[in-house]
Amino acid sequence: MKRTIMLLLVLITAAAFSVEMTLEKAIATAVENNLDIRMADIDIAISRYDIFKSLSSFLPTFDIDYTKINTDPPSMTMPPELNNLDLTLSVPIFTGMARFFGTTASLKTGKLYRQKKNADLLNIEFQTKVSFFTLLFLKERIEIEKQAVKVAEDEHRIMEAQYKKGEIPKPVLTAQKVNLEAKKYALRESENSYTDAKEKFKSFLKMEESIDPVGQLSEAVRDHDRGALLSAVEDSSNIQMMKTQLKLLKDLKWISLAPMMPIVAYSTVWSHTAMDFSWEASDWTRSNAQYLIVSIPVFSGYSALFDFKKSSLEVKKAKLNLEKTKDALKTQLNSALLDADNIKATLALLKENYAMAEDNYSMTKEMYEKGEMSYTDLEKAQLLLNDTRLAFIGTLLKKEIADATIEYLTN
Repeated sequence: MKRTIMLLLVLITAAAFSVEMTLEKAIATAVENNLDIRMADIDIAISRYDIFKSLSSFLPTFDIDYTKINTDPPSMTMPPELNNLDLTLSVPIFTGMARFFGTTASLKTGKLYRQKKNADLLNIEFQTKVSFFTLLFLKERIEIEKQAVKVAEDEHRIMEAQYKKGEIPKPVLTAQKVNLEAKKYALRESENSYTDAKEKFKSFLKMEESIDPVGQLSEAVRDHDRGALLSAVEDSSNIQMMKTQLKLLKDLKWISLAPMMPIVAYSTVWSHTAMDFSWEASDWTRSNAQYLIVSIPVFSGYSALFDFKKSSLEVKKAKLNLEKTKDALKTQLNSALLDADNIKATLALLKENYAMAEDNYSMTKEMYEKGEMSYTDLEKAQLLLNDTRLAFIGTLLKKEIADATIEYLTN
């Protein structure tokens, strides 16, 4: 008795602290707590610094060299103390395409990280919808199976009374008892499935509190434009991300040729050699030598040539992979659209069957109350209603998953 009371207290406490979870709240929570999204934000921030770094290669360099010499004893040719300061300005003019393609590669990398984050968001939303709709289905199934158990228990009490009166034999009562236990077992299995699915969903959302999914599976059926949706695959997040990867590989291909290209730079020096340091123009002299440095690699480009050929093959492979992914996504989309069409027809039939089962149960119940039908007949009508309802909500779940799949593949 004490254990029962403690169990009830635990259940009441858990229910009191459960969080009502709508689909919109679930998606927001999943996004907020997802580690991949947090890492994606960091990658985007890092890519900004890579862009700044690549742009800095276009800026001139400015070097400062300071020399201080003390002679003790003083020399005949050198003063006892000499302060020498050289300012060197170098301007890169041409660096073998590395600057240009390095910058464009950095920009594409930043774009790629943003697209990857968007793809992760869509994936999180899809997973959340599937898990949430599954919980709604399992929750409804438990209520249906509870009703089935209640009906079987009522029938068992009636049949026990009939058996004691000698109206039915023992095997009939035993068979009904077996049927009752089977329904109880099915209820326990559904409750276990619901608890397990809820715990997994909590882990996915990274929540400690107990959750109570709130909502209903929608009976609304969408009309899908197959042609428009197949075209939308071309602009979907996954395809856009692969296109950016392809463009990035093309930039890296040209960067690989940089060691074979000449480098041109300009350099000049200003020197300060006065005894006392000052910023007076008269104390500074500009070197007569101004350098235009041209470096042309002659025998150092073989490895770059091989890298270029390797990168060219990687670009070709990426193009093939892009077409392969498009075909795979369109195949998945066609399958989801076919499922949606089949589900649409099935739902119409099941909805009609469910309406007839409701009418059948209402009439049977009315006739049972008048004594014109047995409780067994009422039980059969109730179970038919339960089975029809279960099939109906199961198909609603398939519809929701098909719609979520279509959205995921085309966004």
